Amino acid sequence: MPLLRKSRLERRSSPALYILLSFFLPCAIMIIALIGLEVSPFGDHSLIISDAHGYYINTLSYAGRMLRGLEGITYSFEKGLGGNMTGHLNGILLTPFAFLLGLADISRYPAVYSLISVLNLSLAGLTMYLFLADRYGHGRIGLIFSVSYAMMGFQTANVFQAVFFCAAPILPVMALGLTRLMKGRSPVIYIFSIAWGMASNAYFGFVLAVASVLFFFTELAFGGEAYEGRRFRLFVRYALSSLCGGLIAAVLWVPGFLSLRGGRLDQTSLGDFSFAERQPLLEIGAKLFTGANNTGELVSGHPNIFVGLLPVALAILFFLDRNTPRRHKYKAALLLSVYLLAFYITAFDMLMHGGTSPNWFNFRYSYVFSFLILTLAASLWQRLEDVPYGEMKRCLVIMIIAAVLIFSRSYSFVMGGEVVLDFALLMAVFLAFWMHRRRPEVNPRRLFDLITLLLVCISMFLNYRISIKNIRVWEVKTSDFENTVMNVDPLVQGVKAADQGFYRMEVNKQFSGTCGNDPMLYGYNGVGHGGSNERNFVRSGLNKLGVPWFDMRNYYADGIPAATDSLLGVKYVVAEEDLTEEKGYERRISLGTEGLYENHDVLPVVILSGAGVDEVETDFTSVFHNLNRAWAALADREEAVFTEEEDIRFRYCDRSEDLALTAGEAREAVEKADREAEAASSESQSKDSESRVLKSEKPDSTSCIEYTWVARQDGPVYIYQRNALTDLGRTTEPTLTWLGNYRRGDTVTGYMAVDGSQMNEAAMEELCGRFRAAYANPQALSRLSETVRARSVTVEKERETRLTGSFTAEEGQVLLFTIPWDQGWSLYIDGEPAELRMTLDVLMSADAPVGAHTYALRYMPAGLRLGAVVSAAALVFTILYLALGRSVGDRLWALAAKRRAAAQEEPEASEASDAPEASDAPEESDTSEKTDAPEEPDTSEKADTPEEPVETEVSHDPI
Repeated sequence: MPLLRKSRLERRSSPALYILLSFFLPCAIMIIALIGLEVSPFGDHSLIISDAHGYYINTLSYAGRMLRGLEGITYSFEKGLGGNMTGHLNGILLTPFAFLLGLADISRYPAVYSLISVLNLSLAGLTMYLFLADRYGHGRIGLIFSVSYAMMGFQTANVFQAVFFCAAPILPVMALGLTRLMKGRSPVIYIFSIAWGMASNAYFGFVLAVASVLFFFTELAFGGEAYEGRRFRLFVRYALSSLCGGLIAAVLWVPGFLSLRGGRLDQTSLGDFSFAERQPLLEIGAKLFTGANNTGELVSGHPNIFVGLLPVALAILFFLDRNTPRRHKYKAALLLSVYLLAFYITAFDMLMHGGTSPNWFNFRYSYVFSFLILTLAASLWQRLEDVPYGEMKRCLVIMIIAAVLIFSRSYSFVMGGEVVLDFALLMAVFLAFWMHRRRPEVNPRRLFDLITLLLVCISMFLNYRISIKNIRVWEVKTSDFENTVMNVDPLVQGVKAADQGFYRMEVNKQFSGTCGNDPMLYGYNGVGHGGSNERNFVRSGLNKLGVPWFDMRNYYADGIPAATDSLLGVKYVVAEEDLTEEKGYERRISLGTEGLYENHDVLPVVILSGAGVDEVETDFTSVFHNLNRAWAALADREEAVFTEEEDIRFRYCDRSEDLALTAGEAREAVEKADREAEAASSESQSKDSESRVLKSEKPDSTSCIEYTWVARQDGPVYIYQRNALTDLGRTTEPTLTWLGNYRRGDTVTGYMAVDGSQMNEAAMEELCGRFRAAYANPQALSRLSETVRARSVTVEKERETRLTGSFTAEEGQVLLFTIPWDQGWSLYIDGEPAELRMTLDVLMSADAPVGAHTYALRYMPAGLRLGAVVSAAALVFTILYLALGRSVGDRLWALAAKRRAAAQEEPEASEASDAPEASDAPEESDTSEKTDAPEEPDTSEKADTPEEPVETEVSHDPI
């Protein structure tokens, strides 16, 4: 069926106008919604919601500075004592428009973040329009469905998730390139769309690759005569083009992928794969309605597939319409079924996620399903004039029955009013179409298209507005952001300007909370970091030295002792608390509620240590014991920075018969339990008895365990509250807490709030037996620190990936770097390679030869060289493939066709010699040659001609 004739307005309009509208129309809709919601810059609300608060705005702040040349690209000391950044680079740092944060003052970050979100969603509308324009020409049809794509449920539900921004815009470009490839045209768009996807985010690049494979093979299988005789040839072109695209981006995804080893890649096992039901299929339909989103849906919800009811109705009509070729219906049904199966079965869902199981934000490939619905809708829309009323009525009946079945259940994320509104908008479109078909001279097609576009925009506006309103309960308000950062940022920037040395600093109460990403937000070398690409041994190693660990992150917090700060090189701390009392730090300056404190006992990042440091083993039993052994080994002298208290008494307060224990009794009980059972069984014993330290305040509304003892010496008192739960980093409560400064003879009393319904003698033994208390010894820490700092060693950070300096070592000393061990680091002493090893379960050290020497520590991410070589080779091959592959391939295929024809001609000629009809054989041979040999060149040259069979098929084909 031919394409619809273009209206006079469309013929006069410039394609550039439609292209601009495809970007700025969704942009305008979102801005209007943000104004109404009073979201920054139009009010005090913001899109800093959920992970945007703890992760995305901090990381994009780093991206802005990186693009300005102020930060390292492959390594950063703003990440957990230092870490590989290629996972970030191939995950979020290349998010489109991220550079805008680097151009703005930190106080304007909420407004800029809103702008980045709007621009990225609008970019998806632009790419979708270009895909549709290639198929149906420039016009209103492209605007209707590009707006729907830009603001579909996947986009609005993840409006705050910068890491998702790169997903939706690439898919239409890939589909456009794939369509052209299969028409015999240049594969350049397809190649570089795959490269773009894999380079910007390999996770979503994998989703893109899966979609590409499904699109290609279903098209090849159901393409009919259009691909007759050239399927193998198309497969070769597709495979080569896909390979080129993927390998061009190898310089980013190879090191990025390898950086996840020891962390995210290890979080899924074969045992997680299950063919159990992921969720009832019926419930998925509820996500097709306006505003079907809330905070519960963010955590563990259904796939976000909203596109408005109009595209859903058109997709149903696509299958009902008798003029739709059956093979197109089969192809569309197969593709939709694959994604529905992934929504339904756990194992297929994990495969769609690259073999991993996401925590929060499920079904990250759901935008592909929405894209399929929209392409079906666009295919039907361009021939809507020919659809009988009867099919439209059947479509409405099907949708109403489906809605009744879907809402036979109740859902917390969608309300009846929105459902009624969706059907009202759909009926308005059908009414406008009925009026157009009845009296086209009064209601021309362009008027109907404009009415439809308006109604679609209203639907997208309402969904966007309601969705954001539902999830912004987890937002950080603009005023709160500004009040926090404007007290901290001037102090951080002042320190960086005044002290040009290489050191670390931290913020006591982090804006990013337990995510620990303040170093990236403000741009300082810190100890905290959170994200999926951190390594497990770094998290646990830092935790055993006193840095809190929660889930996938370490974070700096109140209660970290001076012994930890000094060991890890934390020279400055920004805090609301008075650190002169707790840690003995010097208060340098105050700004608002914050003060800047300097630690005079801090060690440099590179030190000469006693050889015994390599023998120190840390564990979760006691942070105080770990720090005592570490400092004694560093200084090579036996002196403790903590003295543990042994005579502690515990009492469970809220029982008719009190449970009472001494520290010795409790420890003996848990040690016996540890010997008799595996760690897993002891962990499960107390998972329901999570505790938290409340210093000396007795909780009024909950049960508690009281601990008390008489202080044996003066000074700061710390407690280490460890149980099986906190060993795994699964509680936000820090395990290490400063209880206060006490004098000898004072009674120390504190309380742990517990769940009384779960409390029993075994649980009390678990909690109390793993409890530790200790007195800090500031004088001992100063003496040990002075001993280490007196040794001759210098350090200079030439750049993030290169540290240099000199040292003068004595017999039995080692060169210690308070940098997490990473196979990417290489050490050279006097220009000769030296072996690095892991020390204290997280840091790096090497043997230090006696005498004066120089050293250089260099970093090269694992896989970067290999990826660069592969990318360079792939780029060269791609250029040759694009420049020569087509003509050379045509000649080779023509030669092969001639040989096949000649091979067929010989037996036919020999058989024909015995028959009078043999005189016709040469003519048949000539026909065969003309049919096979020039097939690909003819197809490529006629690809843009409407009369070409392949082009005619594509105009009806949804994908």
